[in-house]
Amino acid sequence: MAVRLILGCVMLFLAAFAVMAGERGVVPSAFATDGSHHVYVRVSINDAKPVWMLLDTGTSPSTIDRDYARSIGLTPARERNIGKGVGGGAIPIAKVPAVQLRIGATRRDKVAFEAMQFRFTAPDGETAVGVIGRSALTGRTLVLDYPAREVRLTEDSGLAACRCGAPIKLPYGIPSVQATLGGRAVDTIIDSGGSYDVLVTPPGARRLGLVEAMNAGQASTGHGYGGGAPIRSGPGPALKVGGQEKPATAITYLALPIKIDAALGTWFLKDYRTTIDYRARRVLFEPAPSPPRTPR
Repeated sequence: MAVRLILGCVMLFLAAFAVMAGERGVVPSAFATDGSHHVYVRVSINDAKPVWMLLDTGTSPSTIDRDYARSIGLTPARERNIGKGVGGGAIPIAKVPAVQLRIGATRRDKVAFEAMQFRFTAPDGETAVGVIGRSALTGRTLVLDYPAREVRLTEDSGLAACRCGAPIKLPYGIPSVQATLGGRAVDTIIDSGGSYDVLVTPPGARRLGLVEAMNAGQASTGHGYGGGAPIRSGPGPALKVGGQEKPATAITYLALPIKIDAALGTWFLKDYRTTIDYRARRVLFEPAPSPPRTPR
């Protein structure tokens, strides 16, 4: 099953590159400065020249631009309109042979990708040619350190020994953590490809008592793999998740083709160092340290 959860048009004005400085697990990355807060990583497929791909914990499995796939010797199978995601249009996708994937110093064999049309301008005028999702992340520990503008990816089970953070489930291979929104419990997926704060689906709004707020929200159009989709947005209640509390939230109301009630996007993640341990099935949100006070 292909799950696509990218809401915003991806405008790529990227900065804050992380470099390999001998630190274990640090991978070359770039953080968008256009308000989307998307994260891109430098990858190599089958030892080809490194390219940029979006890092999206909300995509399953992973995707590659079909023209780029052909350019490195991968032959996509016949396309089928079986993709699911934001937008009402068909999402033509095609299987490609499993690949060897290198992200920084980490390497994994037989990683599944699906080919589709995906090309955006990336750093230095280059092109982002895919999405790193569940198939490349499963069994690993991913650290998205927004305050430090750094990404780490290791084979270590980082949260297993200390049992830090909160437990997660992996529906569709996508990490999901229990939260409370307005005091009501809700399972929320962690979606580093979604340019929003908190997303709530219409069924989720009914369970959370937010139907009136949803109907009163500002109407607009979001964009995902399947094209445009109607959304509503407005202020939301307090969020508690993983030991952290956000007194007020911005809610995006959007129908999705998968059975979830809510999701945490990049506007939430940007304030944290988020560690997702896929092997131990735990997540840890660590807020940015407070700046030192200036003596008076």
